[in-house]
Amino acid sequence: MARTRHLHQRMNQRGITERMLQIVRDFGVPNGDKQVLDKGHIDLLVQKMDRLRKDLLKVRDKGGLVLVEDAGCDITTYRVDSFRRSESKGILLASNIFYRN
Repeated sequence: MARTRHLHQRMNQRGITERMLQIVRDFGVPNGDKQVLDKGHIDLLVQKMDRLRKDLLKVRDKGGLVLVEDAGCDITTYRVDSFRRSESKGILLASNIFYRN
């Protein structure tokens, strides 16, 4: 997006960084030709991020998760490290017949 000289001057005067403007662009509320990110919206975003962080830490504690889906339908889920070939003892399924390697 094009930036005016005026914008650069105001950013320098007011200590506003490019990253701050990107945050306003990403999370601000449209109001005519403006994007507004006020304290109330910031507090809501921080609460959502705190919940997301908490949930991510739970997923990490499980070692990560896999979600299997097909055509918009969730089929199953499991931990990333839940399948260990060494523990499956080489049992394979082929045409409904079990046999050992």
